[in-house]
Amino acid sequence: MRQTYSVSVFVWLFLLIQATLAGQAGPYLPADTTALFARLESLTAECIARLPADSPGAVAEVYRDRAEDLRTGISAGDYLFRSDLQQFVDGMFRTLIDANGLSLDPVVLISRSPAVNASSLGDGLFVINIGLLRRIRNSDELAFVFAHELSHDQLAHLARKLEVIAEQDTEASSERERERAMRRRLRREGRARVMEDLRDAVYENRRHSRAAELSADSLGKQYLARSGYADSAMLRALQLLRDYEPFVLPDSAVVRGFQTRTYPFKEKWIAEPAQLFGGSFGGADADDPNAAFWAKDSLSTHPDLEHRLDRAATSSATAGRAPAAHPFAEISRREIITRYLERGLSAHALCLALAAREEQPDEVFYALAAGKGLLNTYRSVREHHFDRHIPPTAYFDDPGASQLLRLLHQIRNSELKKLTLAYLEDRVAEFPDDPRATALQEEAILYFNTIDE
Repeated sequence: MRQTYSVSVFVWLFLLIQATLAGQAGPYLPADTTALFARLESLTAECIARLPADSPGAVAEVYRDRAEDLRTGISAGDYLFRSDLQQFVDGMFRTLIDANGLSLDPVVLISRSPAVNASSLGDGLFVINIGLLRRIRNSDELAFVFAHELSHDQLAHLARKLEVIAEQDTEASSERERERAMRRRLRREGRARVMEDLRDAVYENRRHSRAAELSADSLGKQYLARSGYADSAMLRALQLLRDYEPFVLPDSAVVRGFQTRTYPFKEKWIAEPAQLFGGSFGGADADDPNAAFWAKDSLSTHPDLEHRLDRAATSSATAGRAPAAHPFAEISRREIITRYLERGLSAHALCLALAAREEQPDEVFYALAAGKGLLNTYRSVREHHFDRHIPPTAYFDDPGASQLLRLLHQIRNSELKKLTLAYLEDRVAEFPDDPRATALQEEAILYFNTIDE
């Protein structure tokens, strides 16, 4: 089994492996950064100017932090600025806004995050994740998600969040003071009473969050219907979000994907590990130091999804016309794989690339993405970063994806080197006229020769 090293998750967040595919750099900065930053600054100033005179300073600071976070992310290449994609997304928002008579000039940013999500930041600011564009592949369902976020904006749900921040700010000026206050309460009121109050506070926050989501669903459906989209798309979109499972590989896809001419695939690489006393060592259990990091992304900002589905089902109209597919699902998949490779998350990239290869075996991008994933995995072993980049063997629920993780954990370093070189040799033979294949093979050969010296 692969030896791992305990490291701080927070340190990992600042370690990026520069591993984009040769020739695949994307437009990760706006055409006019100065103009975009100026617009964010102007919007921030307007928001702060509208605050009541007695508003706590923490509220204004939230607006400043929001703008600063966006500027930092944009400068770091965390957003995608493709003119065709931006026009498509902006056009859908404009259709919803105009058809419903809204007064809004939105700023819509497309995040390179693979998480299936979108968010309203308030005051006409929206972030659409590339993962959402991959998961929801037709325009009507996508329009419902946009309408839902537009509803959050128009219903001013950010205002309630700011009230909570202001309340927290006035209760205590520092974490140390809050801790002292909690100790005093425990001594004065007893643990049972304090815990009951905390549970009530959590319930109230959850109740408000549920109410906000349901009201955004309801208004979003109205926006959808007035804009010419099928209002039944609400139910389909929520079902897609509920059934989201991004890491799925067909049976034996790992074997097919890494069967090479010169280095035969070994079944021991993907064999089930021996279990003791019914347990599995090395899984993502509570004692794993990286358990919190490897916790899967969920729609944590969208609570009670089943309840929302029940409401959608009872109010859903007839199926209506067939939904039209939007043209950016495939582009989104490539962007997600590229992003995973940049972050050094080789298993995630490999899983998506191998699945895509099953669908499009002649597509060089996915073939080379898998080769890059193998090379990055070897680098993470050599640089003692393996546990930061490769999840535990029990991380993926899908059997085929779990085989991939067992391969990465159980293959020996010397075998991984041979497999990587044999795989890239086959890709050069498969795509002899594509310089990217040759460039990646040369990169691997140079790397292995360097570390062997």
